[in-house]
Amino acid sequence: MSRALAALSLMLIWLNSLTAAEFHVPDEIDTIQAAIDESQDGDIIIVGPGRYKECLDFLGKSITVKSEQGPTATIVDAMMASSVVIFRGGDDPGSVLQGFTLTNGTGSQEPLGFKSGGGIYCESSSPMIVDNIITGNVISRGYGGGIFCCGKSAPNISRNIICGNDASGCGGGIYARQSLPDIENNMIYNNRSGETGGGMAFSLGSRPDIINNTVYGNLSPKGGGISCAMSARLVIVNTIIWGNHATKKGDAIWAGIASEPSLVYVAYCDVEGGSAAVHMESGCVLSWGAGIIDADPLFVEPEIRDYHLTWESPCRDAGNNKVISSTFSFDFENDPRATAEGAMIDIGADEFHLHLYITGKLTPGQVVKLNIIGTPNMDPIRLIQSARIQNPPWKTEFGDLYVRRPFLADWNLGPIPTDGLRVIESEIPDDIQPDSRIILQALVGGLKPDARLTNPLFIQIK
Repeated sequence: MSRALAALSLMLIWLNSLTAAEFHVPDEIDTIQAAIDESQDGDIIIVGPGRYKECLDFLGKSITVKSEQGPTATIVDAMMASSVVIFRGGDDPGSVLQGFTLTNGTGSQEPLGFKSGGGIYCESSSPMIVDNIITGNVISRGYGGGIFCCGKSAPNISRNIICGNDASGCGGGIYARQSLPDIENNMIYNNRSGETGGGMAFSLGSRPDIINNTVYGNLSPKGGGISCAMSARLVIVNTIIWGNHATKKGDAIWAGIASEPSLVYVAYCDVEGGSAAVHMESGCVLSWGAGIIDADPLFVEPEIRDYHLTWESPCRDAGNNKVISSTFSFDFENDPRATAEGAMIDIGADEFHLHLYITGKLTPGQVVKLNIIGTPNMDPIRLIQSARIQNPPWKTEFGDLYVRRPFLADWNLGPIPTDGLRVIESEIPDDIQPDSRIILQALVGGLKPDARLTNPLFIQIK
């Protein structure tokens, strides 16, 4: 059912785009909520970079609200006043929230009387929640530090980073009851809850599909990674559940019971501790399917929250392609999954794929790491820096070229090492101008037939 809704949502978005009005924030309208207030079903709101100190309510409208430059450049700050974003009282899957950092949310009043859903509150709605960073939200008496869903909602929660959220009740990262969520290709890490499900919690008949996620370093008394209770039914496939901790029961997964038992199906997952890290209360049922491993996923550098897979990772090429569709065939960074005939996708939110990214604080005087992931021994790496973007990009035989002349720098970095990762450390100059923008892109493999351009990397100096 939820997959059908996701497909319908994509169709509705396309149809609505034929007649949609566009609102630009802040160029035309000062605030995001003011643009939502003026919009009608099918309209698109495009938000420029900046920090927006407001709480957003979609008002049951089937609209798209998306950022222009992605979540690191576009922050919605609830200032500890309420949920950052509210979807309430509408079943239309045409609502889309894409490309924001959502932070400092404290939740909204929900049917059971609690104040839940710090980052996102979703009641009787089925939005698409994609490409966001949901972090730093705190629920002091309720559920769902990052995301809360109830009332037969069927949201698509895909390609998000959900980290550093806290709930006094269940579901530090995500909580759902009486819902049918699709939860796919998300990084869910370092969340905490006071009762169950540090990463995610489900209850009262919720039926989530949990596919190709990375659930790491979450904390709770029961179910450090994932929990379920009260007749919930979980399908967990192609997911890494690693480094989570429960102070009482079930470091990886905990299932409780009320009037009816909960059922958990797990297959093609990397579960730290295997079945010993799964605690099923009497009457609950665990179906332990094929393809399960218990091996260090070999992330690049988990100490600094870099959960990309290295070439040697046991999760590479170890997933099950049959559970994904064209709707979900991209990882958390929009890199394509290995869906070619005979190929196997990776376990977790990250697909090992040619990718350019940066780690470290983007402030003057700080040392940052520029990382290029790719097939070992591809040679050479040509890294280009510019201050201008080509939009739309130039179409080339090696992919889309975004950097635009004049180039500010052009480096030859040699081959990709045997572990599939090239790292370049660099210090951001002390005298660089605040809000400076740098655009980087690399061509890997020279001008050979198998050479490829990486994704563009937009760096905004803070």
